[in-house]
Amino acid sequence: MKRAGPNIINQSNNEKGFTLIELMIVVVIIGIIAAIAYPSYMGHMQNTRRSDGKITLTEIANRLEKFYAMCSAYPPTGDPGLTDNWPAGACDPTTPNVGIEYSTTSPEGHYALSLATTASSFTITATAQGIQADDTACAAMTLDSTGAKTPPGRVCW
Repeated sequence: MKRAGPNIINQSNNEKGFTLIELMIVVVIIGIIAAIAYPSYMGHMQNTRRSDGKITLTEIANRLEKFYAMCSAYPPTGDPGLTDNWPAGACDPTTPNVGIEYSTTSPEGHYALSLATTASSFTITATAQGIQADDTACAAMTLDSTGAKTPPGRVCW
């Protein structure tokens, strides 16, 4: 009987771990999943940020309607219009800088706001800015005194 000496190699196959091929297959699978998921994620984030613009347009329209109910006219556009204060004598046409006291950007900062008014109508525009500017389908959303929304359809609204 031969005795196993130090020169005999143990031929058992008990090695554990991953081969390079197995590791590369996992990396490719993760890459494919990420390539599909990331654009979908970004689309959902744009939809979520749109709510910042929609809510802001609605809130400004409500303030304008309140002003109209009190004064039977919308405030003059002014300079810049949104940020002008709402003094006690707002219905007095000689009162300067009458407005609805609102910022020129949406609360989350994803939209720049502009307002155009006449005595009997208004148009509010929310223009996408920053990261939301990549949302080409709804780059500018508008709401007017008749309730008309642009762009039309359910994509943006």
